[in-house]
Amino acid sequence: MEQGLRWKSAVIIVVILIGLYTIHPVAENLHLGLDLQGGAYMVYQIDTARLPDGLSEADAARRALEIIRNRVDEFGVREPEIQLTGQHRLIISLPGVADTERARDIIGRTAMLEFRRVADREVRREDVEAGVVTGYEVLQMQDPVPGMEETIIVEREAALTGQHLENARIEFGERGPHVAINFDDEGGDRFGELTSRNVGRQIAIVIDDQVISAPSVEEPIYGGRARITGQFSDAQASDLALMLRAGALPAPLEQIEQRSVGPSLGEDSIRAGLLASIVALLAVMVFMGGYYLLAGLIANVTLILCLFFLMAGLAGFGATLTLPGIAGIILTIGMSVDANVIVFERIKEELAEGKPVRTAVNDGFDNAFTAIIDAQVTTIITAIALYWFGTGPIRGFAVTLILGIISCLFSALFIGKFLFAVITARRVVNNIHIGWRKNG
Repeated sequence: MEQGLRWKSAVIIVVILIGLYTIHPVAENLHLGLDLQGGAYMVYQIDTARLPDGLSEADAARRALEIIRNRVDEFGVREPEIQLTGQHRLIISLPGVADTERARDIIGRTAMLEFRRVADREVRREDVEAGVVTGYEVLQMQDPVPGMEETIIVEREAALTGQHLENARIEFGERGPHVAINFDDEGGDRFGELTSRNVGRQIAIVIDDQVISAPSVEEPIYGGRARITGQFSDAQASDLALMLRAGALPAPLEQIEQRSVGPSLGEDSIRAGLLASIVALLAVMVFMGGYYLLAGLIANVTLILCLFFLMAGLAGFGATLTLPGIAGIILTIGMSVDANVIVFERIKEELAEGKPVRTAVNDGFDNAFTAIIDAQVTTIITAIALYWFGTGPIRGFAVTLILGIISCLFSALFIGKFLFAVITARRVVNNIHIGWRKNG
């Protein structure tokens, strides 16, 4: 085998082995979108009546969108679709999410963290509720310990908020899980000042107007570190840390719609998409083999490898396959064959001029290269624009299209030329069948 063919065969073998390693097992590495595997679909509306002073609806909406994206990303959902419709309505699609209640709690909670001083014993609940004593309010305790009061009186104005929160994480102690928090420099200074001025006094930790705990300050706490303890399960502590890391929403969200998308539609869609892909693949392979003969067989080999590389790429990048993505796979079949047809017709032109077979093959690939690259580059630019500006299934289609183009170019131009070179290098070939008529 010629030296040039040896390194090309090595490259092809390495790429195929990488693809096999990446794609196995397919069930774990290839993820399905909401339209194929089901999940949760939610619609929320921002409560504009409770926006902070000075914050417009359009700033508020963008901030809510960003915070929800952060929460969903940390929740571990692949290829979620989160979009703003109108001025203050959010549409959220979460593929593969079965626990819709937990997802709703993570997305819909405002997660406003506040530290408030607990009122002295002299302040009575009746006076606060009657308005006789101002500057205080009665809040509900979250999961109160048996024997304790279910409500607590706290100052209405927060001494410190989660605005300066830098990080939150779940930790485990002797009494179970708790949430450890870190403030930035300014927040750490303010928290240290707060605790130093209130030694021996209770500080209520409030989230969304509900008291999580109200520990007594035993000594000043410096360094910007604190912890939130309560009657947490592991999942509750983890979700609370997630929401605090992502930040508080600028205003509460009102849920307009929630539904679970069942997998039955996805199974039908997958079945129909696979059937369409198989029919398209078989039809193209029969045509190429019947019309281009030996060259058509080479085209069929490169087509199968193109699809293999495409699936390996989707699995390797952790992409999500959607129904539009299946359409992208079918389109890839056509693009792969298109590149081969251009090459074969160029080779036929070179053979018609009386060139030797090996020269005609090399010149055919070289002359077709520019035309194929120009066509595919423009398609890639379009696919990048779809990915950049699109959301959800549109981005899935764009990813499939981009990976399909790259796979087709490598298969048709590199592997296809290699196979032609192997065939023509085995012996002195005086003619080759490209199409129905004999050339050479």
